[in-house]
Amino acid sequence: MTFISHLDRGKLAKVLGLLGSHHDGEVVSAARMANQMVRTAGVTWHQLLDAKVPVPGAEPDVAALKDSIVSACLSRPDLLTDWELDFLISLRRFRQLSPKQSQILGRIFSKVRIESQ
Repeated sequence: MTFISHLDRGKLAKVLGLLGSHHDGEVVSAARMANQMVRTAGVTWHQLLDAKVPVPGAEPDVAALKDSIVSACLSRPDLLTDWELDFLISLRRFRQLSPKQSQILGRIFSKVRIESQ
């Protein structure tokens, strides 16, 4: 599986937006710049547009998001039961969570957020 890196997708989108210009020179320059950006990233247009190829930054980093939610909950141990505290600590060793673990984490996070207000 190919990972597309070193490609500023926001900048590429702006460059591709110039393809609609009424000035032919601007259109040609934009096309060449976009092509150069894709080649510099080390991918083909087909790979870039293939929805199955993961693009770093295109989707949230689930592990980092999980870690930040767990940390936020653990920052308020006074609001947690012993079981919840143990559960949160155990989640640190998992990169991905099961649907049930995610659901429980969501409930604990909601509880902490509501009681912290």
